Amino acid sequence: MIYPYDSYGLYAYYPYSSYSSYGSIYAYNPYASNAYSPLYSLLATSPGPMTLSTGALAAYQQASQVNYFSQEQPLALTNALVTLNGYANNLLQASRQVTSFDQMTAISDSAFVSATALPGATQATYSVGVSQMAKAQLNAGTALNSAAPVGLAAGTYSLTIQSGTNQYPVSFTVNAGDTNQTVINNLAQAINGAGAGVTASVVNDAVNGTSQLVVQAKATGTANAFTLSDTVGTAVAYAGVGAPSTAAADAVYTLNGIGETSSSNTITVDSGLVNLTFSGLGSGATVTVSPDKQALSTAIGGLVSAYNNLVTFSAQNQQYVSPVVSARLAQAYEGSSADLSSIGITVNPDGTLAIDQNKLSGTLSTDYELVRSALGGVNGLATAAQSLATAITSSPLTSFANASGGGGAGYDYFGIYNNLALLNATTSWSMLLPQGRLLNTSW
Repeated sequence: MIYPYDSYGLYAYYPYSSYSSYGSIYAYNPYASNAYSPLYSLLATSPGPMTLSTGALAAYQQASQVNYFSQEQPLALTNALVTLNGYANNLLQASRQVTSFDQMTAISDSAFVSATALPGATQATYSVGVSQMAKAQLNAGTALNSAAPVGLAAGTYSLTIQSGTNQYPVSFTVNAGDTNQTVINNLAQAINGAGAGVTASVVNDAVNGTSQLVVQAKATGTANAFTLSDTVGTAVAYAGVGAPSTAAADAVYTLNGIGETSSSNTITVDSGLVNLTFSGLGSGATVTVSPDKQALSTAIGGLVSAYNNLVTFSAQNQQYVSPVVSARLAQAYEGSSADLSSIGITVNPDGTLAIDQNKLSGTLSTDYELVRSALGGVNGLATAAQSLATAITSSPLTSFANASGGGGAGYDYFGIYNNLALLNATTSWSMLLPQGRLLNTSW
């Protein structure tokens, strides 16, 4: 007799089984609903205890022999495949860093110009000279006695800031008894509130007891020059900020022998991918834009590390992981083994890779294209690794599982049930999910 019962109210414990003292069989199943147990399908459809046929009982007894092994293996297999997927994803990201590598660096041989390059910049050399720096206009006012009464009558004062073709009106109030410091502070606040592209500040000299209004353009270049003029009253004249102390100026420079001007001391070339910044005057500077070899070396190290992790995990979990993974990893190296060896990447007896950093650095300096080809070429290591990693991470988890099901006990736990016609192989494999459960979708 078989009693497919449920001690927890919803699920029975199958495939674990036991025999009662009366010879009845109790089927347990943590994964499948009691009514849909594979063993239950051997029974009649009427409710209650049934008598198994001789063949069905024999099949059930064979299945029970591997209960302890088969009960644990699905979860262990799932965990292994989820971990495999994680290592494959790491390899995918690391290989992309190499196959799509486009980081560049810009180096200047002179102190008066510095440079930076963005990813994708063109490898090139620039000759730079600077004869004039760009400057921002600055109007420094009169240093007035801070504590002295202001020399302006009480009332409302207005002025105009003109920057380019734009005019900005400014107004503020002078009260009776205000000191110079109070009025200068109020005037600076009113100018800053106009949004005219200038910044007003007050320089207070505690030693001499003076306050001075300073108005400066926010950006360099003649395009950002400004004027301050009184419209009501004489606040601008009184503060002494009507004329520039430092005139706006554009940078004057040469790039590859061609004269240029710029309102800024930072210019862009190569469609904005290379920035040159001037910090002084000079001539004959050379700026070299080239691949960032140190960054590529780091990316290669990340690729090899991710590759080795997947090799090691696959070797340590052969009972769960398909041998296809190890084979394709080996093929990824073999596809360009000669070039890889020549740049300093060799294979160890256990299938992992090793990097001779000195050899790799030397090759990056002398034959950069060979490094790129060995790694990112059609048969390159990174290209092949990316293909494998993409296949693993984009496929169902069971696609790269060991088809035998393996295990130290020597059982094919899916095969056992397939041979007994208790489970359908395709259905069973499709139900193996990352959560580590066999879900009852078709039983």
